[in-house]
Amino acid sequence: MKHIKELTAKIADVDEKEGIVKAYFSAFGNIDADNDMIQAGAHAKTMMERGPAGTGRIKHFKYHDRWQVPGVLTEMGEDTFGGYFVSKLAPTMLGKDTLIEYQAGIITEHSFGFQIIKSEKVNAGEQNEYQLITETKIWEVTSLTAWGANEDARTISVKDAKEIFEQVEKILKLGNLSDETLKKAEELYKTLKAVIPHLEPSNELLINEFKF
Repeated sequence: MKHIKELTAKIADVDEKEGIVKAYFSAFGNIDADNDMIQAGAHAKTMMERGPAGTGRIKHFKYHDRWQVPGVLTEMGEDTFGGYFVSKLAPTMLGKDTLIEYQAGIITEHSFGFQIIKSEKVNAGEQNEYQLITETKIWEVTSLTAWGANEDARTISVKDAKEIFEQVEKILKLGNLSDETLKKAEELYKTLKAVIPHLEPSNELLINEFKF
């Protein structure tokens, strides 16, 4: 069974000249929304066997989509915070757009798809029992935009809408994205520009999911 866990922005480094991104995909030692905790060292075996130093079977996707591969993993490892990856973005339109999205602050979350190999139930005393994951099998790590990769419509607050507006405005000014990406960004920009002035702080705006 494949599991997916997301991690809010923890980008270690973006090398614009070389097109290299380093980011965390997993955090250790905290109980997440699924009532799971990943133990330090849980990814060590799979990264050694399937990562860049092994068979190279772990892939770098966008939105968990196997047809969107912006780069190739060159390094994977663990430190005291969690599991991280280093990816060399490809000189393709997708790779170039992904690099720009990192630079512009559009990509702010990461996730990974994995299988649980070993785990155990832990009694946390007054807290609920949680699952301690001690070994995983990683299939892919994923770059996500600030508003996720969900195809459904989503509800966003006025504050969120303004933040998205500012992000899209920023990448439009860069002007060196693909025609398709620019077209999508321009469409969302126009939509947000039209509705934001009419919203009250307590209102919510329902828009269709936008993804590059």
